[in-house]
Amino acid sequence: MASEAAVAEALFMLAPAAPNAMELGHDEALHVAAEHNDVDGLRRAMAVPGADLDALDSQLQYTPAIHAAGTDSVDALALLKAHGADLEKPGRRGITCLWRAAASGSVRTLDLLIKSGMDVDVEYDPCGDGDGDTALEWLGLPCETGSMHGSRLHGDRLVAAQLLILA
Repeated sequence: MASEAAVAEALFMLAPAAPNAMELGHDEALHVAAEHNDVDGLRRAMAVPGADLDALDSQLQYTPAIHAAGTDSVDALALLKAHGADLEKPGRRGITCLWRAAASGSVRTLDLLIKSGMDVDVEYDPCGDGDGDTALEWLGLPCETGSMHGSRLHGDRLVAAQLLILA
């Protein structure tokens, strides 16, 4: 009789790959499943012995939770949280789940993160020059689109800013 871990690994290996997995720039099963809000695939990947819920992927240096936060994959993020993933573990240059959710306008995941007690004042420094911004500061900065200056505060990003202000 096969162990539960062996069965889980076999099921994972037989499962179809997430759509466009190779185009995402990473191939780690936890990261791909989290990014696609594939809860069943995420459960299978988590059941594989040695699965690390806080591992950084090889390409983007994001955790599975950061990937989920950036695509509003709230079910995957909730599952990762329930299984002990560190939602505050930073990725490359200090990016966090909260910052990624706010920057991508992932309102449902941002709401989950704020209600989980995430620190909304953490700064992210994408240039690595020591001049970081909080997610709310970044959302309020003017952005350049060709020769036009505009605001990042539109659509879901506006809602994200409102959530951060009320936190």
